[in-house]
Amino acid sequence: MAKELLMSEIDPGASNFTLKQLRYFVVVAGCDTVTKAAEILNISQPSISAALAHLEAEFNSQLFFRKSARGLTLTPAGRQLYEEARRLLAHVSAFQEIADGISSGEYGKLEMGCILTIAPMLMAPLASALNKSTPGLKVRCHELDVGALQAGLRDGRLEVAITYNLDLDDDIEFHPFTALPPYVIVPKWHPLVGSKQVSLSELQGEPLIILDLPYTHDYIQMIFHNLDISPNIAHRSMSSGTIRSMVANGLGYAILNARPRHRRSQDNKEYAELDLNDGIKPLELGFAFMKSRQLTRSAQVMTREVISLCESVLGTGVILPEQSKNF
Repeated sequence: MAKELLMSEIDPGASNFTLKQLRYFVVVAGCDTVTKAAEILNISQPSISAALAHLEAEFNSQLFFRKSARGLTLTPAGRQLYEEARRLLAHVSAFQEIADGISSGEYGKLEMGCILTIAPMLMAPLASALNKSTPGLKVRCHELDVGALQAGLRDGRLEVAITYNLDLDDDIEFHPFTALPPYVIVPKWHPLVGSKQVSLSELQGEPLIILDLPYTHDYIQMIFHNLDISPNIAHRSMSSGTIRSMVANGLGYAILNARPRHRRSQDNKEYAELDLNDGIKPLELGFAFMKSRQLTRSAQVMTREVISLCESVLGTGVILPEQSKNF
């Protein structure tokens, strides 16, 4: 199938379809509706429907099962074409980047994503480092939760994402570069301040301020479940900055993984950090991208800069498994 697709681009007489039509097809398959695909691609629904109809006629195969409310599901033939089309489009994108770099002398651009809780600590130092090391590389970062990062990788809006290993789907490849164990933050006057390590059982009954992001909320709840502790959830927030401020103002304690280099909230109040001795497995932070896509030169430059910033920005050393050494 891949060979046939490539030949159709070399020999216009072999098949009459375009890379644009294939991209429309891949985006629709990734989000299951023409309506959502039209929003992502910023084109009209009739244009997408026409492209799909053209491909089905060209390949003489039904590519989607049509459901109610404009929902679509890939047929077996559609699934085969989808996998090959993604690989082809990835190669075309990499080829275009190389061609652009040759003609302009620049690296090009990179659309990347970063999990919300890490972005405030990492994005500015990363942009500064890239400006110095690779001034021709243009990087645009999207701050999203784990689910939205996966969706962005799948529909092609993102090439690579920095995220945790939380419920990643099978079509996502994940390369960890550091481990971030959970820890507790408490008001600076808390009676446990000064302890080298504590257990969550020592905080049982105290008000918990929970980071209420998709996947992260479930991760924190799982910690308590595994320790057979019922948390007393008093406040919720989708911002780690807000949580640090609430703790510093004495509203409760919180469980976090990423550690800023300072221990002050945004309203300039101090809080304390406590290490946990409950044997909780650390979260791994790493790079995620589609298994069907090879990282471009721009993405590889970015990943190397992130790894070099681990100690200075995230306060942790690099832990590179064998499969991550290519970065």
